[in-house]
Amino acid sequence: MSKSKAVQVACAPNLYADLTLYRKTKGLGSDAEAMRELVLIGLSNVDSLGGDNQPSNRELLESILFHVT
Repeated sequence: MSKSKAVQVACAPNLYADLTLYRKTKGLGSDAEAMRELVLIGLSNVDSLGGDNQPSNRELLESILFHVT
């Protein structure tokens, strides 16, 4: 089994505030856990489109909003 990789991501203060709010709303224990969940949501949305179709920013945001609320 391969070892998990760590990824560091810098983000603007307002994005971090949104991440913190998401983490608290979902009752997650860490920023990393919240980021993993949000990345999985985003990737599943990209995969669901199939082919070369790329989702618009609006479609991605609507999907994230759906999963958050």
